[in-house]
Amino acid sequence: MTEFHALVSLGSAGNPVGAFRGMSGTVTITQSSPDRIVGRYELHAVGFMATDMNDEEREITVRGSFAARASSTALDLPRRDPRCSGDCGQRRVGIRDGLVE
Repeated sequence: MTEFHALVSLGSAGNPVGAFRGMSGTVTITQSSPDRIVGRYELHAVGFMATDMNDEEREITVRGSFAARASSTALDLPRRDPRCSGDCGQRRVGIRDGLVE
């Protein structure tokens, strides 16, 4: 199982209206091929709205879908496997159009 941390930011960078930290959720891959991946997600998060920053325990659920295509530009990022105590090698991560593939 791979762990990830999620942050839901509502509004724009210039006009933020809320921030929520992911507490639980799922990512489901529904299709994959060497050049494309498709899926859906559901995230349960807790946080606050800018209009009421004293209530930091507001709960939301975010649902959506995604489709990403293979990138011609890739970055080599170090693998962060908690079971590895030394150099775990590299994995290829493609980034294009703001999507991590």
